[in-house]
Amino acid sequence: MHDTLANRTALPDALAVLAREIPRDIWESHSNFSQLLRFWLDRHLMFRRLLDQITTDVEQVLDRQIEADLYARKLSRFGGMLVNELHMHHQIEDTHYFPVLRTLDPRIVTGFDILESDHTEIDS
Repeated sequence: MHDTLANRTALPDALAVLAREIPRDIWESHSNFSQLLRFWLDRHLMFRRLLDQITTDVEQVLDRQIEADLYARKLSRFGGMLVNELHMHHQIEDTHYFPVLRTLDPRIVTGFDILESDHTEIDS
């Protein structure tokens, strides 16, 4: 059993070894890398950009660099986009991506179990 998302501080040892064995900078040259994986990774980059935008907006309203009404509109737009896109993304991952990706290397099955558990925790 693994830690929950709320108290996890690191990857389980088996996944940490795999992350060291196949570091991010060689993913695209790996024989199992595909357009499916490229799209999946790009979606995660979009989520990070949305979180960065939301963080910047919070800092600006707290520093009185933008008005509260502008902040509210931006939060509604970007926050709503983040929640809606994450929900749809998690459904697609759990029903399509994870079953396909699990077949690429048996060592990553635990990682996808963790992600599915995280999705349930985030959605609850």
